[in-house]
Amino acid sequence: QIQSAFNVGIIPLFIQTLNSSKTMAQQFRPQEKTEEEIIIHALSNAFIHGNLNQKLYLVEQGCIQVLSHVLNSNASNSSNSIDFNTLILIIDAFHSLLQSTKEKEEEDRNNDNNINVSYNNEANHPKDLKALLLEIDNVNGVSHIENLQDSSSEDVYHKAVAFLETWYGGEEENDENEMN
Repeated sequence: QIQSAFNVGIIPLFIQTLNSSKTMAQQFRPQEKTEEEIIIHALSNAFIHGNLNQKLYLVEQGCIQVLSHVLNSNASNSSNSIDFNTLILIIDAFHSLLQSTKEKEEEDRNNDNNINVSYNNEANHPKDLKALLLEIDNVNGVSHIENLQDSSSEDVYHKAVAFLETWYGGEEENDENEMN
């Protein structure tokens, strides 16, 4: 199903729709799902359940920046904030992308292939785990996740802490930790 969505070209339309939402936080209501929230769930689920090439395509289309923006829209903790499950889903999406990239790099090293994870036909995009970590940081994804440590939801707090410790803990040993 994920590949079918890619084949019909819907991902760029999703990104365009989310980018056109000037005030993302105002689009969300606690009890009703908006078009934007449905798209956010679809993109996050594609990151979580897609293969690495599909995940890298999502990155190429701008999904990291868009999903990071959504994390920031919750910073106000207003009644219009997105629900906690959506925040957790986005963090899981980032984790899945990074974990898949890390596993591919380890597989390549173990096979002595020296082939980097790369985008299709794009030389100017991130090609490895380090570059993806930097891209998430460059679009303020890390700072937005850090801000979620102040969430009123314990689940969001724990997910944010686990993500930051796993991927941005400072020590290389932390990269080997798994998120729960």
